[in-house]
Amino acid sequence: MDESNSGGAAPRKPKGHLWSAPTLHNTLSAPSSSSADEQADGQADAPGYLMVLQRDSAFVFTLPRAGVVLIGRAVEVGLQIVDYLASRRHAQLVIEDGRATIFDLGSQNGTAVNDQRIDAPHLLHPGDVISIANTTIIYHARGRARGGRRMIDKADFRARLGEELLRAVNFGRDLCVVAVRLPAADHRAIEPVLMKQLRAIDTAAPEPDGVLLLLMPEADAEDGRELARGVHAALSRVDPGCRMGFACCPRDGAQIETMIAAARAAVDTAAPGLVIDATDAYRMIHTGDVEIVAADLATLRVYGIAERVAASDIPVLVCGETGTGKELVARAIHHWSPRASGRLVALNCAALQDSLIESELFGHERGAFTGAHATKVGLLEAANGGSVFLDEVAELSLVAQAKLLRALESQRIMRVGGISEISIDVRMIAATHRELKDAVSEGRFREDLFFRLGGARLWLPPLRDRPRELAILARKFLTDACVRQGRAPLVITGDAMRDLAARSWPGNIRQLRNAMEYAASVISGSTLESWHVGDLLEQEPPPRAGAGAAPQRPAPGEDDTPRFRPLQEEIRELEVRRISEAMRASGGNKTQAARLIKMPLRTFLNKLKRYGITQERA
Repeated sequence: MDESNSGGAAPRKPKGHLWSAPTLHNTLSAPSSSSADEQADGQADAPGYLMVLQRDSAFVFTLPRAGVVLIGRAVEVGLQIVDYLASRRHAQLVIEDGRATIFDLGSQNGTAVNDQRIDAPHLLHPGDVISIANTTIIYHARGRARGGRRMIDKADFRARLGEELLRAVNFGRDLCVVAVRLPAADHRAIEPVLMKQLRAIDTAAPEPDGVLLLLMPEADAEDGRELARGVHAALSRVDPGCRMGFACCPRDGAQIETMIAAARAAVDTAAPGLVIDATDAYRMIHTGDVEIVAADLATLRVYGIAERVAASDIPVLVCGETGTGKELVARAIHHWSPRASGRLVALNCAALQDSLIESELFGHERGAFTGAHATKVGLLEAANGGSVFLDEVAELSLVAQAKLLRALESQRIMRVGGISEISIDVRMIAATHRELKDAVSEGRFREDLFFRLGGARLWLPPLRDRPRELAILARKFLTDACVRQGRAPLVITGDAMRDLAARSWPGNIRQLRNAMEYAASVISGSTLESWHVGDLLEQEPPPRAGAGAAPQRPAPGEDDTPRFRPLQEEIRELEVRRISEAMRASGGNKTQAARLIKMPLRTFLNKLKRYGITQERA
């Protein structure tokens, strides 16, 4: 039996420094006689500490710069806690290289970090809450580690980033990845300067092409920008051409390579001397009145190839799942081509009956068949001098395929019911979500037409493989939908963005656009929360306003259980309303507003940021 529950004499008072209110005030107040540099240097050299909260006491335990601290009820441990539910040797803290890791020592009641029981060594971060029975311990790391800190290698950096991303997703924490380009400086020369600027929890690693990557846990977009600016100011003294870009989780992604790619994309768009946010690091392609967002590396490369092939008349076959934006690629190719002044004529081959496809493609003469009351110009003839886009080309019948092949090879067509050929000059762009090679092997698609259409082949990855674009497009679609509906803008919370990124999106960009349109229609608050995501993707849009249809009751035998809104959603909406009212009543004074609704100031400030509430929007 563990000794933690045995009787005996009461243990001595815990080791550490007991905090009375005056002592706490004096401890946190900086001496007025110290200069800013002296305070900074002292802070940089200061060790971390634990704030220990028990039923009748609160005290500080100063941590060593390196070593092991045993925690428990026994007299001989380093940090003794007065808690009969704690084991004598309950846990241990290992401090090494400015990092603290906690281990549970097989205690009877366990050790938890941030309300999650740990079964393995757990790396601590500033602000982490350790729970041992009825005792709460808060970990604080002060300043920056100096001396032995070095940059780590690429593999270790990715492993550390993976751990931090998992923690960020599981516990709703923030982190930033920063990319740095130093054209004129040697990494060895800037390493001491860089390490002096980083916090104890930050990490740096060089990439093979010379880019430096920085990992900054516990930093949201605002914090990340300020931290990056501080590093940039220091490094610019070594290399005035220093450029930086940063990305934030979950806003810009939640996977290792996605975060790195987002930060690298930002630094690649930055001018010397600037720090660029990844949300601004994407290419907006304008093709007439259509805007195309390209941020993911794969998408950028597809459009790069499209721009190169547009200069010639080579046929292009665009492949990819439904809704990935194949028609947008076709529009871009036409827009960049010498045929841009001509027409781009589109036909969805899957939307027409076999008997009508030939008429649509080649046109017909009056009286060619029943219902042909007048001569009709076909799409190939109408697009003369321009481009033709055949969507879902795999749905063409074999007869239509043969005639299309002849038209492409001879650049001549004959209308249905006609007796003379007509010369055409068109550029062919086709698209399909099917695998045409399989259709050829199965005899459903002509091999010669396959090779004729596929002079250049482009494949668009699905949205689930384009996480950077998913976040950017979700915000853009939601903003556009709010503008169209004349309502106040909606903010997507971090948790909601994580949930959106975790979806498979079988309908790809089209499905995401519809979901954001639906969100703008039905969400009454100011934020799109994580619990909205399931409804956006699983429910059908509501009937149009003014349709006059009466509410339908469940048919006999159908589920007539009353429907309720999620309780958390109602609580969040109440918080938004009360916080906004308090902000208006206080004239925007946050401290007074928090006092009005009796909410701790720190909690109040966190909720302002989470809900996107400003004085103007209150």
